[in-house]
Amino acid sequence: MPVFPINLPAAPSFREFSMEAKSVVAVSTSIFSGKEQVYVHPAQFWEVSFELPPLSKTQSAEWAAFMLRLNGREGFFNLTPPDDSPIAVVSGTIVVDAISDYYLDLTGMTGTFTAGDWIQIENGLYRITTGDTAVAGEATIEVWPKPRAEIVETTSTVEYTTPKGRFRIFESFKWDMSLAKHYNINIGAREVL
Repeated sequence: MPVFPINLPAAPSFREFSMEAKSVVAVSTSIFSGKEQVYVHPAQFWEVSFELPPLSKTQSAEWAAFMLRLNGREGFFNLTPPDDSPIAVVSGTIVVDAISDYYLDLTGMTGTFTAGDWIQIENGLYRITTGDTAVAGEATIEVWPKPRAEIVETTSTVEYTTPKGRFRIFESFKWDMSLAKHYNINIGAREVL
């Protein structure tokens, strides 16, 4: 079996793509007063689902081989969100200098990160919720999900040109073939934590 993660086939592009931010939060409502109590648990992760356009036999064979290499839920793959291009212009070798709750202090950058930009730090995929303009190479940004323990201050770098996350499929793989011999593939996956 391959070494994981493996990469998605290069073509074709997704026909439809859905990404969902999942937070494990419970709410208890009093039946007497109607007041709510919120319990925030630490789990935060991404779930994706995507559909490919109708595939030719050759294209479907490549996608089937990719899925079979995953061996069901054993393996996992790299996925770059389709809207991964930064909204603002950023450059430099950016390093995480400090972490505080949802905030990251960055050094080594020029330009501005904007809310909605995607970044990758270590194996985690993050979306910027509040950006900042670099002053003297430093900036503070807010991200979701909350920065994970794998991030190491002063050594973890920020990937902003082609950020990706690691995902594992929800269930076993199947594909459908129409009478016109077009193949249809739908995939659902959850971020590997």
